[in-house]
Amino acid sequence: MVVDRLKDELTKLGFTLPEWVQKYQDFILGAVVDVVVAILNRLGFFEHSEMVELDSKPA
Repeated sequence: MVVDRLKDELTKLGFTLPEWVQKYQDFILGAVVDVVVAILNRLGFFEHSEMVELDSKPA
């Protein structure tokens, strides 16, 4: 969903990639999003709820 939104915004701005790159634009934009999210996670930008470990023993 984020990649599709980025592509829409780039189109609105009139930004076009070279034709040979367009084949890979979903992969490239996806990688950029992943890197940005990883950096923001490391910087503590996002709030995460505590993960509760489930008891693996049968009841």
